[in-house]
Amino acid sequence: MPFIVKELEDKQGGLSVALADLRKDVDSVPPGAYIGVDENGLGHILKSAALVAVATALATEFKVKKAHQLIVGDPVTSKDVEGAKAFKIVSIDTSNAEYDVVKVGTAIGVALEIGANLIAVKAEDSTGGKSELPYQIVGITKREIDTTGSHASVGVLTKGTVNVANLAFGAPKYFRNAWIHITYED
Repeated sequence: MPFIVKELEDKQGGLSVALADLRKDVDSVPPGAYIGVDENGLGHILKSAALVAVATALATEFKVKKAHQLIVGDPVTSKDVEGAKAFKIVSIDTSNAEYDVVKVGTAIGVALEIGANLIAVKAEDSTGGKSELPYQIVGITKREIDTTGSHASVGVLTKGTVNVANLAFGAPKYFRNAWIHITYED
C-alpha cells in the first residue's frame, strides 16, 4: 500500500463491494480508490477518470487515462471547474493503447485542462453545478479489488495521510472536499 503515508483509522471489518456497476473488461480496481456506501451499507467505488488531453467547453469526447471504472450510462461531470453540467456517457472507445475516449451526448459546458477529472455522479444536470456523488464517501480502499468474481471485500482507510501520486485514480478536488479526514501529500 505505497499510497498510505500514515494510517490513523480504518473501517473495522472493511466493506463488501458492489461489482455490478464496475467494468467487466478491467480485471481489478487498484488500491487507493475512493469508496462510498449505499443505504444498505454496501460499498461502491466512486468512479473518476483523469483527462490526458485538453477539452474545450463544447467537447463531447474526452481522452482519459486507461483502467478507469466509468461505464456507458454513467452520468459524468467535472467538479474541477465550477458550473460543469452532467450528462450520461454514450460510448467509451478503448481501442487506443494510450488512452480511452469517453463520449457524452451533450457538452458539459466548461473547458478542462490535462489532469482534470470526469466524475460519475448521481444524475444528469443540464443547468450545471448541482451534481451530487451517488454515494457518501467513507474512505479509500487499502488493497486491490478483483472484479472477476461474484463477491469482493476490501479494507478501507478512513483517516490518515496519503500520497496522491500513488492513489488509484488520483485525488479529484471534489473527493478531497467531500472527505476531509484524509491529509494529502501532492
